[in-house]
Amino acid sequence: MSAVCISYRLLNYADAWEVIPPEQPLAFSNLEAGNYTLQLRVSDENGYVGSGQGDLDYGTSPFWRTGWAIAGYIALFFLVQFLIFNAYRRREARRKEAALQEMKISQKKELQAYKIEFFTNVAHEFRTPLTLISSHIHALIEEKAYFRNPACSRCTTASN
Repeated sequence: MSAVCISYRLLNYADAWEVIPPEQPLAFSNLEAGNYTLQLRVSDENGYVGSGQGDLDYGTSPFWRTGWAIAGYIALFFLVQFLIFNAYRRREARRKEAALQEMKISQKKELQAYKIEFFTNVAHEFRTPLTLISSHIHALIEEKAYFRNPACSRCTTASN
């Protein structure tokens, strides 16, 4: 059984060849956004490196710059705009409703004032002639009572 060594290097991160221990996976963390090339080579127990070499190109970008993230940002932007627009529309509707209610109350008060003024004028129109008539009636009644009183000096002069 021959011992095979696998070595790697990640261009644009580390240019030196590193040997991978047997049965150990290859993992990278804390990579900056950018393009990397993973190169693998195999050597035997004598250190002889074969002519075949595998290259794997890989580009990383942070999750906040991926297409899904940008689509999410756009959707979030439109959602916020929609919510702001709806809030503004609801506030304007409430303001218009309040103005309409205030106008209705004002119209009711104005109608009530017109009714009171009308009935006051009608009552005055009835009262003025009645007052004139009743004052004459009262004068006649008083005069009639005056003439019936025997102590009245005018009655004696009028009968003579």
